[in-house]
Amino acid sequence: MAWLNHSTLISRLIKMYKQGELANKPRFPKYRKKGGLAVVSHPKRWVKLADGQLKFSLGKQVKAWFGLDSFTLAMPSNLNFNEIK
Repeated sequence: MAWLNHSTLISRLIKMYKQGELANKPRFPKYRKKGGLAVVSHPKRWVKLADGQLKFSLGKQVKAWFGLDSFTLAMPSNLNFNEIK
């Protein structure tokens, strides 16, 4: 089977949907916009507060690959560290 680009594949799938061969209508994936940011969650137990800075540990693998074990951000004034989960 030959490889198809996304628009060709989607158009074929939509045709199949209209003929009743597919139960759900196909659509393009929802990619981030150019320059968009990804949401990242980090467990509180890996975050430390020192001198008004939040220190985020990155783990052994990141340290081995990049030589970076953590990064820091200024603690936002509108948050209470004890209320972070």
